[in-house]
Amino acid sequence: MMNFIKPKINGCINKSFKECIDNEEFINGIFKDNEINESVSLKSLTFDSCIFENIDFSKIKLDGISLIDVVFKNCNLSNQKFDKQFINRVYFINCKLVGTSFINCNIKDVEINSCNAMYMSFYESKIKNLKLIESNFTESVFTKAEMKDVLFRSVDFYKAEFLQMKFDSLDFVTCNITCIQFDLKSLKGITVDVFQCQNIVTLFGVNVKN
Repeated sequence: MMNFIKPKINGCINKSFKECIDNEEFINGIFKDNEINESVSLKSLTFDSCIFENIDFSKIKLDGISLIDVVFKNCNLSNQKFDKQFINRVYFINCKLVGTSFINCNIKDVEINSCNAMYMSFYESKIKNLKLIESNFTESVFTKAEMKDVLFRSVDFYKAEFLQMKFDSLDFVTCNITCIQFDLKSLKGITVDVFQCQNIVTLFGVNVKN
């Protein structure tokens, strides 16, 4: 059974996004509707105990940013790179995460809910306690990830890549797995329904007749 820990965000107060950029410190803050009108870069920081609402990060380059006890609501984090970082107790709710990269990360207690996460990559990440709920993961990459205690609910995995993985079990019954990519190693331990079985066997050149 998943022992999922929610973000610890008690005591957060409203802060100026611009002032925190200038001070290079994002701790215990609530940030709404950022006032950033020019390109800026944040490097080698930790977002710690923060809530971000309606923030468009498209003009903000995040480089080497770890996330601990963070909630993102209605934010645009597309094409941001969190590679090789710690991502711990984080919620993404109704966010745009197209092309966002979590390559070779340590990920624990993360929920992605009602998000557009097309082309997202978890390549070679170590993942424990992950919830993906009612989100679009079309052509996303999970190859070589190590996963434990994962929940998928109503997720679109069209053309997603699950190759050379390590996991205890994965349940795809409520998900779209059309054209999903599996190898034999990554099939062991998955749960699908009868209809989904037909999608899987065709990957290996097997024809199914009624």
